[in-house]
Amino acid sequence: MLLRIALVTSLMGPAAARADEVTVVTREDEAAAGLDLRAVGQLVQDVENAEQLERKLNDPDLGINNLDLNDDGEVDYVRVVSRDDGDTHVMILQVPLGENDFQDVATIQVDRDEKGDVALQLQGDPVIYGPSYYVVPAGARVAAFPIVTWFYSPLYRPWVSTVYWSRYPGWWHPWRTVSFRVYRPRVVSYTRVSFTFTNRTAVVRAGAIYTAPAASASLRRATRADVKEHGDRARVKTIKSKTDAGTKVKKTRKAKRTGSPKN
Repeated sequence: MLLRIALVTSLMGPAAARADEVTVVTREDEAAAGLDLRAVGQLVQDVENAEQLERKLNDPDLGINNLDLNDDGEVDYVRVVSRDDGDTHVMILQVPLGENDFQDVATIQVDRDEKGDVALQLQGDPVIYGPSYYVVPAGARVAAFPIVTWFYSPLYRPWVSTVYWSRYPGWWHPWRTVSFRVYRPRVVSYTRVSFTFTNRTAVVRAGAIYTAPAASASLRRATRADVKEHGDRARVKTIKSKTDAGTKVKKTRKAKRTGSPKN
């Protein structure tokens, strides 16, 4: 990891937002070293509701979460925030980084059309995963997923996480992050066949209820100075982020360069 970021989004929506630009340098394989969305997809396939998903995401025995966005050497807690509009559901995977600061990491989007067909996808936040980064089920019958059944049952209620910065569940405690070489074998059993990558969205209507804070990110080629400082795998992103009076945009300190990517 070459530069840690903490771009925050607001749960209040796009109203009264203004645009700022923050430039960060990041490795292309950084996101995969912290949270493999194919492994998250396997969790989505197996859990029964959003509460179970949040717990399993933060289960140290499973080890699917290896994110460290504030660069303190310990795994960050990922909370689940839900948004709904009729038959369209979006679950936001979000890391609290301060009293009023948080970073959206990815979204899980589910939609049912007029015919009753259900589409599901995971989208990595463009700030972390780059643009058009989607993970979709490979041949699975999405409507049979227990969490999808829950979404469209009379028992469904939007999930509200009780987790905030420095206020975590009693069962959870942070643990040390591991290197990419350790993380990859750990999650490989979750990533073999069930979910696959694509660069096309399968859940169009999700955009009506969730707008990523860095959806208008643009990439430019790293300058020679960037490459000299960060290596030839460095990318430079200029991110136009949305903020309002209740949120902040900040850039945390530069991490020391290491031989392998770390999140």
